[in-house]
Amino acid sequence: MTQKTVTLPSGASFEMQMVPFALGVKLQRVIANELKGVQITEGALGNLKDTVFQLLASEAMEQVSFEVLRHCLFNGEKVDRSTFEDEDRRQDYLPAVWEAVNYNLAPFVAGLVSLLPRLDGIASDTQK
Repeated sequence: MTQKTVTLPSGASFEMQMVPFALGVKLQRVIANELKGVQITEGALGNLKDTVFQLLASEAMEQVSFEVLRHCLFNGEKVDRSTFEDEDRRQDYLPAVWEAVNYNLAPFVAGLVSLLPRLDGIASDTQK
Protein backbone atom coordinates (compact mmCIF):
# COMPACT_ATOMS: atom_id res chain seq x y z
CA MET A 1 0.00 0.00 0.00
CA THR A 2 1.17 3.54 -0.75
CA GLN A 3 1.96 6.01 2.02
CA LYS A 4 2.15 9.76 2.53
CA THR A 5 3.55 11.74 5.46
CA VAL A 6 2.52 15.28 6.45
CA THR A 7 3.30 17.56 9.36
CA LEU A 8 0.30 18.50 11.51
CA PRO A 9 -0.20 21.93 13.19
CA SER A 10 1.53 20.82 16.41
CA GLY A 11 4.56 19.71 14.42
CA ALA A 12 3.67 16.03 14.79
CA SER A 13 4.47 13.67 11.95
CA PHE A 14 1.36 12.02 10.50
CA GLU A 15 1.87 9.04 8.20
CA MET A 16 -1.11 7.89 6.16
CA GLN A 17 -1.54 4.62 4.38
CA MET A 18 -4.00 3.81 1.61
CA VAL A 19 -6.80 1.83 3.25
CA PRO A 20 -8.19 -1.41 1.79
CA PHE A 21 -10.62 -0.91 -1.10
CA ALA A 22 -13.70 -1.92 0.93
CA LEU A 23 -12.97 0.72 3.58
CA GLY A 24 -12.39 3.35 0.87
CA VAL A 25 -15.78 2.54 -0.62
CA LYS A 26 -17.38 2.70 2.84
CA LEU A 27 -15.81 6.13 3.42
CA GLN A 28 -17.07 7.35 0.06
CA ARG A 29 -20.58 6.03 0.81
CA VAL A 30 -20.77 7.66 4.26
CA ILE A 31 -19.75 11.04 2.84
CA ALA A 32 -22.20 10.74 -0.06
CA ASN A 33 -25.04 9.84 2.32
CA GLU A 34 -24.21 12.71 4.67
CA LEU A 35 -23.97 15.30 1.91
CA LYS A 36 -26.84 14.28 -0.35
CA GLY A 37 -29.15 16.83 1.29
CA VAL A 38 -26.65 19.71 1.22
CA GLN A 39 -27.38 22.22 -1.54
CA ILE A 40 -24.12 23.13 -3.29
CA THR A 41 -23.95 26.19 -5.52
CA GLU A 42 -20.85 27.73 -7.00
CA GLY A 43 -18.93 30.18 -4.83
CA ALA A 44 -21.19 30.24 -1.77
CA LEU A 45 -19.37 30.31 1.59
CA GLY A 46 -22.55 29.08 3.30
CA ASN A 47 -22.30 25.85 1.30
CA LEU A 48 -18.85 25.18 2.72
CA LYS A 49 -20.11 25.82 6.25
CA ASP A 50 -23.11 23.51 5.73
CA THR A 51 -20.89 20.80 4.26
CA VAL A 52 -18.32 20.96 7.06
CA PHE A 53 -20.91 21.04 9.86
CA GLN A 54 -22.90 18.19 8.32
CA LEU A 55 -19.79 16.00 8.35
CA LEU A 56 -18.70 17.13 11.83
CA ALA A 57 -22.13 16.30 13.25
CA SER A 58 -22.23 12.84 11.71
CA GLU A 59 -21.62 9.85 13.97
CA ALA A 60 -21.21 7.67 10.87
CA MET A 61 -18.48 10.00 9.61
CA GLU A 62 -16.71 9.91 12.99
CA GLN A 63 -16.82 6.12 13.01
CA VAL A 64 -15.50 5.66 9.47
CA SER A 65 -12.87 8.36 10.08
CA PHE A 66 -11.44 6.36 12.97
CA GLU A 67 -11.49 3.21 10.86
CA VAL A 68 -9.32 5.11 8.35
CA LEU A 69 -7.14 6.65 11.09
CA ARG A 70 -6.31 3.18 12.43
CA HIS A 71 -4.21 2.79 9.27
CA CYS A 72 -2.16 5.88 10.16
CA LEU A 73 0.76 6.70 12.45
CA PHE A 74 0.99 9.78 14.70
CA ASN A 75 4.65 10.41 15.57
CA GLY A 76 5.33 6.77 14.71
CA GLU A 77 2.53 5.35 16.89
CA LYS A 78 -0.66 3.68 15.62
CA VAL A 79 -3.65 6.03 15.84
CA ASP A 80 -6.65 5.19 17.99
CA ARG A 81 -9.16 7.27 19.95
CA SER A 82 -6.68 7.77 22.79
CA THR A 83 -4.21 9.45 20.41
CA PHE A 84 -6.13 12.73 20.69
CA GLU A 85 -7.02 12.55 24.42
CA ASP A 86 -4.11 14.80 25.38
CA GLU A 87 -5.28 18.40 25.13
CA ASP A 88 -2.13 19.40 23.22
CA ARG A 89 -2.93 16.83 20.50
CA ARG A 90 -6.55 17.86 19.97
CA GLN A 91 -5.50 20.62 17.58
CA ASP A 92 -4.29 17.85 15.27
CA TYR A 93 -7.50 15.79 15.26
CA LEU A 94 -9.44 17.58 12.50
CA PRO A 95 -6.36 18.18 10.30
CA ALA A 96 -5.45 14.47 10.66
CA VAL A 97 -8.96 13.40 9.67
CA TRP A 98 -8.95 15.88 6.77
CA GLU A 99 -5.59 14.62 5.47
CA ALA A 100 -6.43 10.91 5.85
CA VAL A 101 -9.89 11.25 4.27
CA ASN A 102 -8.61 13.31 1.34
CA TYR A 103 -5.68 10.97 0.76
CA ASN A 104 -7.96 7.93 0.67
CA LEU A 105 -10.72 9.53 -1.42
CA ALA A 106 -8.38 10.99 -4.06
CA PRO A 107 -8.20 7.83 -6.22
CA PHE A 108 -12.01 7.54 -6.27
CA VAL A 109 -12.49 11.22 -7.10
CA ALA A 110 -9.94 11.03 -9.92
CA GLY A 111 -12.01 8.27 -11.52
CA LEU A 112 -15.23 10.24 -11.08
CA VAL A 113 -13.73 13.40 -12.59
CA SER A 114 -12.72 11.43 -15.68
CA LEU A 115 -16.38 10.40 -16.13
CA LEU A 116 -17.89 13.89 -15.82
CA PRO A 117 -17.62 14.84 -19.51
CA ARG A 118 -19.43 11.62 -20.45
CA LEU A 119 -22.08 12.10 -17.75
CA ASP A 120 -22.65 15.68 -18.96
CA GLY A 121 -23.14 14.35 -22.50
CA ILE A 122 -25.67 11.78 -21.28
CA ALA A 123 -27.57 14.45 -19.33
CA SER A 124 -27.64 16.73 -22.40
CA ASP A 125 -28.94 13.90 -24.59
CA THR A 126 -31.77 13.07 -22.15
CA GLN A 127 -32.88 16.72 -22.01
CA LYS A 128 -33.41 16.93 -25.79
